[in-house]
Amino acid sequence: MATAYHITLSPPAQEEYWNCVCIALTKGYHTVIDIADYDLVVRYKWYVAISRHGNPYAMHKVITDHGKHRNKALHSLLVEGLVDHRDRDSLNNRRSNLRPCTRAENSRNCKRSNLKKTSKYHGVCWNKAKKKWIAQIHLNNTSIHIGHFTDEVAAAYAFNEAAKKYHGQFASLNILP
Repeated sequence: MATAYHITLSPPAQEEYWNCVCIALTKGYHTVIDIADYDLVVRYKWYVAISRHGNPYAMHKVITDHGKHRNKALHSLLVEGLVDHRDRDSLNNRRSNLRPCTRAENSRNCKRSNLKKTSKYHGVCWNKAKKKWIAQIHLNNTSIHIGHFTDEVAAAYAFNEAAKKYHGQFASLNILP
């Protein structure tokens, strides 16, 4: 049985979370759902599972027709098919934050790893030979060259514009000064 909590928030956050319920998960995690989904969600025992990318997800165990245990994500209970979290917060399971998507669209709106990166911005890397920043974007397994830049931030701005053009609402934009 799920446990619900009442949360006291500052006025701007109150309006955003006014019709929501916080559900306790294991390991000290919590997930947020709409009040309208409470009766559907509360009948299951929820726990947190960490994905291979390090994202926490609200899950519950389902027994299949063959007697095997399978994990089911909370967002899959609320929206049928593959689901994307608009704000990239995998524990924000309000319907306004969930949208159906394809696998490609879902991969466009994901957090980026900083392993072996030469830039702090997504889609930007340093070209040693030209001594310039390169902006590029990937679309349908193809790398699209955006341009060479003397300034890292300018390259990031160019990437953001290309991301909006090619990825639309699923664009994963850099946070820029």
